[in-house]
Amino acid sequence: MQNITYLIVSLADELFGIRVEHVIEAIEPSEITAVPNTAPYIKGITNFRGDILTVIDMRTKFNMPLTPLTSDNVIVVLEFQYDKKRITLGAIADAVNDVAEFNFAEIADLPAIGTKYNTEFIEGLVRRNNEFVVLLNTPKIFSVDEITIITESGIKK
Repeated sequence: MQNITYLIVSLADELFGIRVEHVIEAIEPSEITAVPNTAPYIKGITNFRGDILTVIDMRTKFNMPLTPLTSDNVIVVLEFQYDKKRITLGAIADAVNDVAEFNFAEIADLPAIGTKYNTEFIEGLVRRNNEFVVLLNTPKIFSVDEITIITESGIKK
């Protein structure tokens, strides 16, 4: 069976897994400049290696309680393909917890009822140390319209 490696991050008291193939790196939060008239989950833009990086607030995107950005937070810089375009963005998480490898057979489907998340962007659940990790399908977190907004506000190459 195939193993898949995930970066495990926390938001509130929940754990989320992001495939490491989509992670460039995790960086400390730096100055984020707000961009007027953007979606509520777009926190703003920041400098990343000389390029403009759009930063999204994962708590807002997932309808979770908001907290102020602190030095304890981390920005996970993600890169993925979407409709033949390379998308790079930063996602604010409360913390990076671990890097873990899961066997494909360990990943369970999300229950059909009782979930507060949009199941389209969830690959499944995995149990780890008596906790559940929600495994994200990074390219599917955003709609086509949202990707357009992100690419227009973010990195210019």
